[in-house]
Amino acid sequence: EKSYHKLHEILLQAGIWNIITSIITIFGYSSWFKNEGIQSFQTNEQLSYMNTSLLDSLVSIILVFGLLIFAMGVVNIYLSRRLDKVTTIWKMNTWLFSCIVIHFFCFDVIGVLLYLATTVFYLARNKVLKSNRQVLKEGV
Repeated sequence: EKSYHKLHEILLQAGIWNIITSIITIFGYSSWFKNEGIQSFQTNEQLSYMNTSLLDSLVSIILVFGLLIFAMGVVNIYLSRRLDKVTTIWKMNTWLFSCIVIHFFCFDVIGVLLYLATTVFYLARNKVLKSNRQVLKEGV
């Protein structure tokens, strides 16, 4: 019971962390990136349609990335509420591993640590549940 509560808490924190970082990315970083890009082009007298179009494309990629991280956060909050109902262990393991990889490639140390802790607690919980089922089978 204690490990379940800890697992729920860490996965919830990871989801909230994703939502916070995505909001910062969408509303803070994307507008800062666009303003700095325009200012750099103006300073170097290279403000043209092509450069502005390229900058808009890069800002769009940043926004899509922010939305992806936001969706990841929402999914993790949903999963944290439904942990007791997760029946396919390999799907949850795949999801958690994907989250670790995504945060690793984004250089998000806090995200990697949160998902590593979640994965460790989840694997430990499943191992205990599996051994309890075996004991019940052998006892019958």
